Amino acid sequence: MAYKVIWSSLAIRDLRELASYIAEFRSTAAKRFAQSVFESVEHLADFPKSGRVVPELEDPRKRSYPQAL
Repeated sequence: MAYKVIWSSLAIRDLRELASYIAEFRSTAAKRFAQSVFESVEHLADFPKSGRVVPELEDPRKRSYPQAL
């Protein structure tokens, strides 16, 4: 069962700011970075438990997903 990924406005703003900063030095790298983040996050719709549980948060719903970066 696929889930729907919903981006918060804060998450979108942060990604835009990161990409904008990277673009100051390498515009092609900024585009690749943003695209890889979107692809990795969309992957979570089909595989929501693919990240590791963050032990210090003690909540199995909170997962770390390092492939996004």
